[in-house]
Amino acid sequence: MADAAAATAVEQFGGLYVVVNNASVSRQRRSEEQTDDDWRLAMDSGLYATRTFMLAALPEPKRAGGGSVTTSAPE
Repeated sequence: MADAAAATAVEQFGGLYVVVNNASVSRQRRSEEQTDDDWRLAMDSGLYATRTFMLAALPEPKRAGGGSVTTSAPE
């Protein structure tokens, strides 16, 4: 999915120079009530997805000689 998103951006806009990572899903519970599945969901949709999309997008700005990646963690 990340590779397809990066390819679509390049196709539609002629390049990919900026990546903004700002997505995450979590189940709002007290820490002591969170299950392993809750934690996995947060890590997969936050950290893992951020890394996956950055790696998919990275070849384009490298080819162009530079670009920017911004990562934030939503509350």
